[in-house]
Amino acid sequence: MRRADVMPCAPPRCLRYSQPLGTLGRRLALASALALSLAATPAAAEEPDLVRIRGEYDKDRDGISLMFASMGLFNLSVGVSTLIATRDTFWTAFGLEAAGFGAINFGSAVGWLLLRPGMDKELTSIKSVDHQREALHRGTLIGMAFEVAYIAGGAIAWGVFKHDFIRGLGAGIVAQGAQTFSLDVVELFWLRPRRSVP
Repeated sequence: MRRADVMPCAPPRCLRYSQPLGTLGRRLALASALALSLAATPAAAEEPDLVRIRGEYDKDRDGISLMFASMGLFNLSVGVSTLIATRDTFWTAFGLEAAGFGAINFGSAVGWLLLRPGMDKELTSIKSVDHQREALHRGTLIGMAFEVAYIAGGAIAWGVFKHDFIRGLGAGIVAQGAQTFSLDVVELFWLRPRRSVP
């Protein structure tokens, strides 16, 4: 190729083409530096008191969930065993109540244990942990009031009605309600309100 065939770029024209390329390069370099600085910046450490207090709350709540899961598994096994072992109408109704109640308690307790790590993201301060503990304490008190009515209704069905199936359901309600009430007493103690901050 002859030297005359090469069309050199005139300086103003070359400058016009090179400016966008230089701007793009500077932007890429700036974006890369920003990304590296963000990656190198460590996450803000949580306060040691918050980590400790939230850990105590999680330990109490997990312990209660394990108790309810154990009770649910026990009642589920009792209910299924009763249904297998007898054809009596009274005990069949009792077994159905025990199995259903046990399955609900076991499922809800396991669900809490699985979802709890995600719930911790909302507990970002000591005050929020204290408020959560107080809210669960109030909820347990309200639940215990309903359980008293639940047990009373089961006792009426067991003692007043003549049909064996209704009486069996009533007996199952009394048994399951008494168990739940006793565990809620423990929960009230474990989740008693604490003022970690003034």
